[in-house]
Amino acid sequence: MSEAEAFAPASAPPVALPTYRLTWAALFALALIVVWWSTWGSARARRRGLAASAVAEAARTDLHFIVAAFPRITPHGKDSTIRHEAFGEIVAELRRRGYHAIGFADLDDLYAGRRRLPPRSILLAFERDNPESVRLVERVLRRVDWRAAVFQDRSGVSRKDNDIRRALSSHAMNQMLLGGAWDFGTAIMPGSVRPVEGPGRDAVIWGLTPRRVQVPGGVRYGLQLSKTGYNDADVAPRELRAFIVRPEASVNETIAAIEALQPRAEPFADFFRGERLGPDWVSEWGVIAGNKERLAVLPQPNQRTAVASLKGTDRWTDAVLEFSILRYRGEAWAEARAREPERWVRLGLENDIWRLQQKTADKAKPVTLAQAPLRGELGVPVKLVLKGNWALALIGDRLQFGRGVWLDDALSFGRVQFVAQGARPGSSKAVFGFVRARPLEERWLAFDRAPDVSPELLGSLRAQAVEARVLAPRWIVVGARGSVRVLPPDELTRSLAGFYRCRLIPTAVFNGWPRPQDFRATAEGLAAVAEALNVPGVNLRLPPDTPGASGLARELRAALWRRHRLLWVTVRNDAQARQWADDAEQVLSSHGTDASGVETLRRREP
Repeated sequence: MSEAEAFAPASAPPVALPTYRLTWAALFALALIVVWWSTWGSARARRRGLAASAVAEAARTDLHFIVAAFPRITPHGKDSTIRHEAFGEIVAELRRRGYHAIGFADLDDLYAGRRRLPPRSILLAFERDNPESVRLVERVLRRVDWRAAVFQDRSGVSRKDNDIRRALSSHAMNQMLLGGAWDFGTAIMPGSVRPVEGPGRDAVIWGLTPRRVQVPGGVRYGLQLSKTGYNDADVAPRELRAFIVRPEASVNETIAAIEALQPRAEPFADFFRGERLGPDWVSEWGVIAGNKERLAVLPQPNQRTAVASLKGTDRWTDAVLEFSILRYRGEAWAEARAREPERWVRLGLENDIWRLQQKTADKAKPVTLAQAPLRGELGVPVKLVLKGNWALALIGDRLQFGRGVWLDDALSFGRVQFVAQGARPGSSKAVFGFVRARPLEERWLAFDRAPDVSPELLGSLRAQAVEARVLAPRWIVVGARGSVRVLPPDELTRSLAGFYRCRLIPTAVFNGWPRPQDFRATAEGLAAVAEALNVPGVNLRLPPDTPGASGLARELRAALWRRHRLLWVTVRNDAQARQWADDAEQVLSSHGTDASGVETLRRREP
């Protein structure tokens, strides 16, 4: 070995370089997961969350829904937008109050008659498909698994704007459709009424239109921007209302305004003692203001009419409306059963004459049904009572026009509103002192028939019969062995029933409960009496102890139905109510007797 070879360094063993195969595989798998999640996974999870929060079919009982139209949602809430935190508070509070968000498919099912809506249904509609707004809304809706609808902005916005992207991309819209939580429509504005097709077959084209803009034939539904968002199955799909959520309103004011759109069942009263009107009132036309114990309804300088509507009364049928007129110029009206196209029944002053009028169609002229001159000063309490096809008007304590007035069948339901109207723009105003309104209760008046009616009894009957639906005099007595005896009917009671437009249904009282073998004879006797008196049926005033009541109920219902008569019962306890619920037309209970002997009966809720 040479010296050079001896001192040469030994060669190092070869080093294996890492291949990174596992790393590349993990990165590739992660990329696949990201692509899958962005393409399918997120949308699938969103759809699965909606399915988990769906309302059971048995709970779908409503025909009414609200459409709330929101402006753009932004982080700062400036320039006529709503801050996303405030929107989140609105959604959380609506959900806490029992609201359910619905979509276009729910409305398709409603109008096709396939199924009803969940209770307190609301459709959240957003006027523009601004990406930032949609992203903030989606963040809020994911927390509660709610859905919404967005309307594509096609009013000249360019999709090529690279500085600010103002419209959703096709990929984003497809992802939203795949998630099942969004529906798409087209914002149709004047001058741009051509609908734009949405992505995919699942998209439904809607029109979000101002009033008086014709919706094109390709649009399924038309949403009219409105100050009320009340809709139900009887409203034409092309005439739906979208309540405009005001950006400047606080969260509490927005919630109160939406709550006021729900159907009102409790009595309403407003004496206008606050600084401003509450959310129950909405100005359809003109300007309204309420303070200092008065409601002022004033048209704009270029308008002939101003209208103040009471929210939540759109489906009212029989109702009691009380008010006073303090001052007016031109015409001042209180309208009931008002709806579009222009239909209403109204009571008010025109040229110092009280008039009761009706209007049955948009192009029909108002028809004066009755009139009477103004006597005395303004400010007296006025009452308008609607019972079926009858209207009764009381000014002070006196029934006006001498009778109840027959109404057209077209006036079956509608909202309550107050109107100032004049012949020229700016020529009218109306100032109302107070307003009370309520649905007409199911109130019956039961009383003993006496040979000589006392003045106290007659006065009580006259005062209460105005708002009563039925007079139920105790004309029939059932004996212990099933005998049926009829007291001589008095013509005064028949006259009162006709004068105040009440149904006359006599009450049968029991001196003793019949034996089971006497049930058939008792039933035939009661049915024969109802036919002889020419009344719709009989009301049984049940004693506390009624053994075998179901047997008498079956016999009596069959006997009355053979004579085209009906059965009502007045019960004393829950057990009797359950026994008779299936056989009686209605179950009643007593709510006290006044000093004159008039007993008030009301429908007993199950």
